[in-house]
Amino acid sequence: MEKNIDERQHSKRILYLLYRMRTLFFYCFILLLAAGCKKDNNGNNGNTSGIGTFPNKIGDTWTYLVNDTTYQGFNSQNRTVAAYNMNVTVIDSILLPENINGIQIPPGTEAAVLVSTHLGISDTNYMYQNDDTVRFININQSPYSQANRQYLVPLSLHNSWSYSILSLPIWLVTVDTQANIIVQQNHFDSAYHVSGPAGMPDAGFEVDEWIVNNVGVVKRYIVESGIGGINHSTKWELVSYQLH
Repeated sequence: MEKNIDERQHSKRILYLLYRMRTLFFYCFILLLAAGCKKDNNGNNGNTSGIGTFPNKIGDTWTYLVNDTTYQGFNSQNRTVAAYNMNVTVIDSILLPENINGIQIPPGTEAAVLVSTHLGISDTNYMYQNDDTVRFININQSPYSQANRQYLVPLSLHNSWSYSILSLPIWLVTVDTQANIIVQQNHFDSAYHVSGPAGMPDAGFEVDEWIVNNVGVVKRYIVESGIGGINHSTKWELVSYQLH
């Protein structure tokens, strides 16, 4: 009789332990599920980390030496080359409309207004941040232009994203290197190298950029494969800058 009582008590203890283990497993599963659903944005909990990478105060100015080359097919003899200085200046901050040339903008988005000038030509760009992405939009260019670009921030090695705002999702640029570099007479520590394909099938281009936190793009090389066999490459090198 006592043996049967002991056996029943032992069975109850086993059932209780199984119940506790099942409960513990359930809560562990919930915690793992919650962790798996949390978006990893590299610690960017606000809308300021990317703007720190790309300065946006009114009066901030960058001067680039640009080498601009256009050539027909692969014939290096049939090409035109131009070299000029390009100045980029933040002149204002505005509230953006919700659509610019087919690019959707979140309501209430504020952007810095950047004006670039070269050879007597002025161009206007908007720079803004949405979640973990900083975007540059040129108001005079097609949404597929290399002038309309974006960056996943904060910059981090091995991160990949679509460089063109409306690019094909299979075409990605990647942060593949971080190094100390010299551009013109300027020495930059811990610059990020971004490279890869972008654009659309009939307007594709290759990206090769060096970016420095709190300075922005210090070196940029874009090779466009144009329609009709006309190719175009541009190379920017930062000569000087003044930030506030």
